[in-house]
Amino acid sequence: MTELPDDLTAALRRLRSEVRDRVPVPVAARVRARATHQLRVRRTTAALLAAAAVAALAVGGAQLFPLTAAPPVLPVDPPSPTVTPVPTATAPSPGPPEVPAVAPSPRPAPLAVEPLDDPIANVDWFEATIDVPPHEFCPSGQIQLARYADGGFTTARAFVDGKVFEVHPAAVTPSAYGDLTGDGRPEVVMDVECFQSDDGTGFGAGHGGHLLVVSRDQAGGLTGLAWVGPGGAAIESVWVSEGRLLLYGDPWVADPEDIWTPVPGLALAYRWNGAGFDDWVPAPEYPRLMSHIDPANPGAPVRPRAVAGNLGCPDIELRFRQDEVDSPHGPLTAAVATGGGATWVVPDRSYHLLDLDRTGDRLLVLAVECTDPDGWTRAGLGLFERAGDGWQGISVLIPPDGYHPVGFVQTIQDGLVVNWDRVTPEGGESGPPIAYRWTGTILEPADR
Repeated sequence: MTELPDDLTAALRRLRSEVRDRVPVPVAARVRARATHQLRVRRTTAALLAAAAVAALAVGGAQLFPLTAAPPVLPVDPPSPTVTPVPTATAPSPGPPEVPAVAPSPRPAPLAVEPLDDPIANVDWFEATIDVPPHEFCPSGQIQLARYADGGFTTARAFVDGKVFEVHPAAVTPSAYGDLTGDGRPEVVMDVECFQSDDGTGFGAGHGGHLLVVSRDQAGGLTGLAWVGPGGAAIESVWVSEGRLLLYGDPWVADPEDIWTPVPGLALAYRWNGAGFDDWVPAPEYPRLMSHIDPANPGAPVRPRAVAGNLGCPDIELRFRQDEVDSPHGPLTAAVATGGGATWVVPDRSYHLLDLDRTGDRLLVLAVECTDPDGWTRAGLGLFERAGDGWQGISVLIPPDGYHPVGFVQTIQDGLVVNWDRVTPEGGESGPPIAYRWTGTILEPADR
């Protein structure tokens, strides 16, 4: 990064210290373990998730600010400046800047989802027979799925020769439908987990989540065309667009190039070549926020707009670069940008691409922190839409008092659930899950 003035350098150091205290980085083995755990938790049924979210609403919602309102004055204690005593009183500490909030751009209307008119949409995956191609840790050939209860939710599972093939719960409704081969008929993209087990009930060695594309022939038989996607990754979202399979990986696991660095905004695109899927290429419609290959090379332009307005930060075009922040467990990778006298940090492991508008287009959801020259730091969960060759902010969600915006995010119907992190003297801990409804303009607590 370029040399910064002393005041910005001090602000960045304070921000890094806060990130270090709040977000400890586990070693690789613990990251993989947590990724597997999060993936299995995410596979609960929609009913269980909704029940947990509703129960959590009693805890209290986050502070929400309309995008047309003046920026909030948050209870942040900046360092007291050195002042010259006067006979009447001591000069007050400077407050946060008054920056007018920015109204959001008009959002597209949600698409009407037409029921899929194809027999493959009516397959009972709890009783399906699939011809599965070979893959490490997976049984292959004709396998018969059956209903299997596991930890309060039900999966579709097959156990063959010490290997388990499991269709993820809630994705017993498959991950995505779409015509990927160009024959005019939809395929199914299934989120599958395979692992080795002595009796088919335990959870042994395995590669975690993976995607299997399944087709249906004229006679009704189901055939796995090919495995696709980064092996071992927990896939956050999968969709079909213009004949391509697009996916976005869970930020807790290795990225597609096996570098332990998530890539905000990077969607992987796979295309069928008649015999299999070509290697992934970046989906051009989803620009990456930073370069993870060349840290000195900035990512796509980002204009914070409404995010800056409601955080009290200057709205100026930003170009994020990869930077490393020290932590007790090693370097913490973050996206860092400076502009308008402020320093912006997007902490590691806080990137999501979510179709909140139900238009087939994803919004980029980021935990963001902004520190101005006076040392005031604002934090929130920002929502960004694609704009030209980059991103622009449309809304920001401020965490509840005492919590931090780096937390587990899970989409639900009409919104999402945020598991805010709480900062304690001993370090960070997971806070209560709170459900929010997306209005098309802001996220608001779902109980409103």
